[in-house]
Amino acid sequence: MGDIDPIDLSRNLSKSTGLKFPLGNDILEDARLSEKTTEKVMLDLGRHLGIIHMIKGKMYGLIDPKMVGQGKLVGLHSSWYEFIIENFQRRFNEMEEVKKEERRTKKSITRLSNSNRKIMDEVLLQKKFVLEILEKNKKLIESAPSRFLNGNIHMGSIIVKKGRFVGFGDFHQPILGDPTDDLAYFSIMPRGEKYLPFVLRTWKERIKDENLEEKLHLYRLFESYRKIIKRYVKYRYLEDYSEPLRIAQKELAHYNKR
Repeated sequence: MGDIDPIDLSRNLSKSTGLKFPLGNDILEDARLSEKTTEKVMLDLGRHLGIIHMIKGKMYGLIDPKMVGQGKLVGLHSSWYEFIIENFQRRFNEMEEVKKEERRTKKSITRLSNSNRKIMDEVLLQKKFVLEILEKNKKLIESAPSRFLNGNIHMGSIIVKKGRFVGFGDFHQPILGDPTDDLAYFSIMPRGEKYLPFVLRTWKERIKDENLEEKLHLYRLFESYRKIIKRYVKYRYLEDYSEPLRIAQKELAHYNKR
């Protein structure tokens, strides 16, 4: 499947929301913002996410690039639960292939401290438990609306100019699904947990979800596993960005208490 044409998508989103979606890196601001300014940017981020999360799609998961050119947002999965489970299983299959190679060569493909490797191994052993959690909450996950998600919201993917939020810098692989997943993803990325309350404050002005807290736990668990495996297998920088390891531990502990 090919990538989505960013111009087609930008035109589609602008038409749906009235917002401008700048392209390219010409207005990315590489500067250290004050804490007060950062908090204001996060409040603006929440407002804009609330707007794009009102955009309805059809079906779930990765968006069909061919349909975007026709002004339509159509996913490739029949249900949000199906997309979550398929994604989760695929990541574990990738990790198992890597583990086989590591056992064969007796070498690790990714640098990782002993303490972080121990956490990773312990977390990965909980695969069956995580699948049970997802299955137990299948009805809740299945109830998700099909809404447009950025799919890669983090502190480094938003565009800031002169201390003001002006847009999103990455719509490379957006998806259709539950808006709460965008928030969960943001929260497991660097500095995300710290600023999530500011994003939520304004996001809630548009999006009402009585199951928000429970969904955040579910999707933080799912996204932390996804990031652990991807950073170990593909990008090989899990040691440098190890936040998902602690978040997976935290969310596993949350469900173990039940």
